[in-house]
Amino acid sequence: MRRGGFTLIEISAVLAIGAALTLLAAVCLRAPFQSARFECAVDRLASLDRRVRDHARRFGRPADLVVDLDAGSLAVADPGAHGVPQQVLVARAANMDCLAVGGKRTHAGAMTIPMSEHGRSATYALRLRGPAGQSVWLIVAGITGQVVRTEGEDDTDSLLAFLEPPGANAH
Repeated sequence: MRRGGFTLIEISAVLAIGAALTLLAAVCLRAPFQSARFECAVDRLASLDRRVRDHARRFGRPADLVVDLDAGSLAVADPGAHGVPQQVLVARAANMDCLAVGGKRTHAGAMTIPMSEHGRSATYALRLRGPAGQSVWLIVAGITGQVVRTEGEDDTDSLLAFLEPPGANAH
């Protein structure tokens, strides 16, 4: 005579189905989460540049942005910049692999971008690559701080040539 309840085989089957559904959900949701993290990293970098420019204008003091391609970070080199985050790490969500400033491109190391007390800097571009193969260039106009996103090398080169003042490449 059978008692009310489930057998070990029935419980094992339910657990196996639950595990398969959980695995399927994790695989399906991975790409959207990676894409969202990448977009968040792009937005955080643009936001830090904007906040540093605003801080320089408001308090009339220069600051430096330090782009470290090896560490995957953008940092503020102004200890008096209260209210401005000192560093933004993007290494987990994106790979910063190229920085273009003044007609020169670098793929490794750290570079400092000076910011004047008026919130102006050299025009620069930063390429970010995401884990799902995304590639975005952030081009920051030095005088205004306007950020433009592009995806292609040709578009980036054209915008940099347009935004850089004449003679900026003649070092």
